[in-house]
Amino acid sequence: MFHEPVPVFEVENLCDVNCQAPDITRQMLPYLNLEEGTVVIRFRNYELHSGGASLLTFVNNQYVASYFSIYIVVASMVGFVKKVVSKDQADFHTTIVNANDQIQVNMVNTLAVRIKAGEGYRVYLNGRLIREQPDPNACFLRDISSHGKIDTVLVGKMVDAQKMKQREMLYHGDIDFIRLYQEPLSHEYLCKITGQTIPDFRVRIPDNGRLYPPVPLCYTGYQGAGNFRIPVPLRTKKGTLLVSFDKMFQGPQDHPNRIHLVMRRSEDGGQSWQHAKTLVQLPGNAQAIDSCMVQDAETGRIFLLTSTYPENVTVFTSDSGIGYAMEEDGPKRILVDDANRRYLVQPNGSVTLDGRETGFTASKDAKELYKDGEWVGYPYTEKCPLRVPLTSFLLMLHSDDDGKTWSEPVDLNPLLKKEWMHFWGCGPGTGIQLKYGPHKGRLLMQTYCFNQHSIESPMFIYSDDHGNTWHMGDTINDNRLYNGKLYHAQTADHWDLDSSESQGVELPNGTVLLYAKNYRNPTRCVAVAVSKDGGATFDSIVRHDLNLHSSYSMSIIEWPAKIHGKTAYLYAGSDTHAGNYNGAVKLGFFQDDADGGHIEWQYSRLFKPGVFGYCFLCPVTDDTLGVVYESSGALHLSFQKMDFNFICSNDDRPLNPVRIQRTSLQPYKTGTRISLKFDQLVMLTGERVVYARCGSQWYPAQYIGRSADSQCYDFFLAELPPSNVQETALSEKADVAAVNGMLYHYDRAQAGFVWQYYNKPYISLKGAGAV
Repeated sequence: MFHEPVPVFEVENLCDVNCQAPDITRQMLPYLNLEEGTVVIRFRNYELHSGGASLLTFVNNQYVASYFSIYIVVASMVGFVKKVVSKDQADFHTTIVNANDQIQVNMVNTLAVRIKAGEGYRVYLNGRLIREQPDPNACFLRDISSHGKIDTVLVGKMVDAQKMKQREMLYHGDIDFIRLYQEPLSHEYLCKITGQTIPDFRVRIPDNGRLYPPVPLCYTGYQGAGNFRIPVPLRTKKGTLLVSFDKMFQGPQDHPNRIHLVMRRSEDGGQSWQHAKTLVQLPGNAQAIDSCMVQDAETGRIFLLTSTYPENVTVFTSDSGIGYAMEEDGPKRILVDDANRRYLVQPNGSVTLDGRETGFTASKDAKELYKDGEWVGYPYTEKCPLRVPLTSFLLMLHSDDDGKTWSEPVDLNPLLKKEWMHFWGCGPGTGIQLKYGPHKGRLLMQTYCFNQHSIESPMFIYSDDHGNTWHMGDTINDNRLYNGKLYHAQTADHWDLDSSESQGVELPNGTVLLYAKNYRNPTRCVAVAVSKDGGATFDSIVRHDLNLHSSYSMSIIEWPAKIHGKTAYLYAGSDTHAGNYNGAVKLGFFQDDADGGHIEWQYSRLFKPGVFGYCFLCPVTDDTLGVVYESSGALHLSFQKMDFNFICSNDDRPLNPVRIQRTSLQPYKTGTRISLKFDQLVMLTGERVVYARCGSQWYPAQYIGRSADSQCYDFFLAELPPSNVQETALSEKADVAAVNGMLYHYDRAQAGFVWQYYNKPYISLKGAGAV
């Protein structure tokens, strides 16, 4: 007969961990010398930052400390790190056991770490063994405690950066339970307990609508890369689908990394895809990151932008400047040495210093450097004797054969970038070609820049001659009026103005709207800037669309055919107030107004619960929409189609809504045990209280336990027998989360659960801590 293993320690209902970061050292004291054991954690996180998040950390009192920390990283990695420092600080040993696997943001997850002394480590997630690492020296906490007393056990946080490798790594979310066992649990049991929270991604699909299964574009290991991000689609005039994206070789983070820009093509509406071809590959760990595409409807030429950096430069550390000296005979690329002396690459390839020959020569694109005819390095890399300045460079390519082949890149910095700009790069997504008004035919591609205060400002570059020449328009922060003060992009220093990646659409009256991420603004909604001169300048007032949230990614396009007889627009993004989850599509229509017009959103459909990263839209046919998106952090990219019957059904109700199947009352001690039997596993957090009505009074019954399958929760009502109870109601301050991430609050007046589409992780509806 199977016996449920009993933990030696358990803590439950840790709410708003990002606010509290509970210290459970005192409760854990008897168990901090275990040589082996198992930790099981069930949790629901709101969002992940690029640095990851710590779930549980044990730290001893050494300086520098030894520690054991279980963590998750950007929805694409899970595992633990253990560092053991010798008593004399002369030696240390670090063990890292992790797997490229995804925590489902906003959903309920169960993670288990098993340590078998002298044998090795195992990590389980949502029903699967995701990593096994043999280690004859495997140990849980005993070696750490032998070098110094474990005096800190933290939930959802690391400690001081001088002691730890990472700084804090705050976890944002709720923790259902943490269970500690003093023995390594069996494989069968760990698959069973973690398998209670296998993700459920199903959504409601109307009988007359279609949501096609997602088609994988990339997966971990594809073409030798571990991670992929920022997929940008374009449907060409011939109906071919192009998707450009970042191919990342050294992890999911933007920096530091080695990133190439690659492309896949489909000639059958996304059913199959040709192998990825590299468009831009810089030497070493220099990067080509993000892309923007647009096609000229008249010439058929496709233009593509991508941002590039030399090694050890990031979007946040990019110096000001364009990287070129603007001289009478044309721009000349600047190279610098270790003393920061400025060299110039002349038109014939020779490299001069203060007008004198140096013996150095550079290739035509200055990607290779020679000394007296001998190759000496790549100027984009750190070890080259002469290097490009530490700033960003924006490249443009074009294709005249439907994306099969591409031109050599042209650096736009000497043509358009301004010296005061630090970073200047493309806003990922698709550009537009104007169809109305005096600027009909103009090509617009979105870019954005950083100033000295790290304030971001988006703008268009535009061409009126089919891409032969390009101009830079004003940013949305030039001549911008905010809180009674006039701002300009070069000097703006107010964080509310910080607007980054963007996409534009044209209204039928010729007005151009630029939609931009603006998550630092108090509304946390998408900024909308209005241009009445074809994207060259913007009105001084920037408004916000309160229906669109800008916490992570967004995409907006005009639909090529009328819908319901109206000009229609599609929007996609993470439909949440905070975090990278719940991918949804919205459909709206043009509405004229005194300010130049706006889009009124009428339909919204959730199509991808769980992790949802950068996404972009394109038409597949006149009645089928395509979405490419980061479907699991940076591990996979997917392409998915849907029709307008699905989008316009406007029905996001959960397929399997939570219900209470049965409420039972039994005599218990000096009162009554109230048991709530749910129809499915639920994660119950916050105020775990059931109220019982006896006559005209309501009395609280406190939580006392649950069933092994987390479907039945028990509560104790003191001093009152079952016969006195006339009605029961779960606290309205309790959060009830299903495995698929759907959140419910109990409504006493309706005697049932109310589905909460939007979570509010920064507005506490919770109880007071652990039970």
